[in-house]
Amino acid sequence: MAGKVVEMRDFCEKMAKDRCPGTEEAFVRLVHSFVEHCRIEEAITVLVNMNLGGYRLPIEAFNALLGALVGGKGREFQKALFVYKEMMKACVLPTVETLNCLMKALFATNQIDLGLDQFRRMKNKGCNPNTKTFEILVKALIQNGRVDEAAIILEQMFKVQCQPDLSFHTCIIPLFCRENKIDEAVKLFRMMKDSDLEPDSFIYEVLVRCFCNNLQLDSAVALINEMIESGMPPKHYVLVDIMNCFCELGKIKEAIVFLENRQVHETAPFNTLLEGCCNAGEILAANVLLETMSERHIADCESWNILIRWFCENEDIKKAHILLGRMIKSFVILDCATYSALVIGNCRLGKYEEANEHYFINLRQMLDFRFCLIF
Repeated sequence: MAGKVVEMRDFCEKMAKDRCPGTEEAFVRLVHSFVEHCRIEEAITVLVNMNLGGYRLPIEAFNALLGALVGGKGREFQKALFVYKEMMKACVLPTVETLNCLMKALFATNQIDLGLDQFRRMKNKGCNPNTKTFEILVKALIQNGRVDEAAIILEQMFKVQCQPDLSFHTCIIPLFCRENKIDEAVKLFRMMKDSDLEPDSFIYEVLVRCFCNNLQLDSAVALINEMIESGMPPKHYVLVDIMNCFCELGKIKEAIVFLENRQVHETAPFNTLLEGCCNAGEILAANVLLETMSERHIADCESWNILIRWFCENEDIKKAHILLGRMIKSFVILDCATYSALVIGNCRLGKYEEANEHYFINLRQMLDFRFCLIF
């Protein structure tokens, strides 16, 4: 523990050579102690000396050492493979925990096919895969772009009736969602609920996003309602996703009702809906929505800019100026995007002097801001 590894190694060699009584038990205690204190190099030194001296480290100690090597922050997968080879030399039979660590080390060192081979040979070694085995396999395959193979492994897990635990669901559902494998993600989610495992907000969020990306609005809304009933109000970015889905499906009125019924007060989802209204040409709805936002004090500069930019891009500079006046009356500070929209609007109408004026006002404000930052 004092860092005198060479002296410790020499002492181990002498104990093994002299066949001192109780040497094997002492070595086993040493390995456990070093693992507990995260002194992995020292534990491996003892292990090597045990093998050279003809002593056997029990499987529990091997598993503890392998677990320390492939888990936590200081992962050392090459050393894990070395320890497994030392275990084979000692003719110690592996358990499922051993093989899980081995597969994790193989996948981490990009030896995917070797890891899959170890999985297929588990029964030959007297081991049955557990939920951790399937978690390691599916995660590695997805992360290495072999998503279809991951789905096949998942089906194997269902076939052998291995019941996934909370860790499996929390790890794998988001990975399938990220790869847009919605059927697999939903199947696992339902299995999770049937097993009385409570999904956290993150699981709900990734599933809602996946439903929205696939324009499955009803399923997304159902999950949002379930989140609220479970005491997990959706974050603003989840509501942004669902607003995008409403807008992409052209359901502007339904989107407004959705926000009203759930008493949403965050600005971001309303801004997304404003953008959707403008893109769909629903300018009257956008005006009413902006007015409502302003009355509730949730309209920010971007909210006003969305509508001002639409009027400017559609050559209706007069209405843009009316909005600008309302914006100023609401004590909202104009930003670069506001002036940029006005420059574009005036340029499209050939009013280059007015555009130039807005440009220099914007430039002056930017310089004043930078001057304040400096001093």
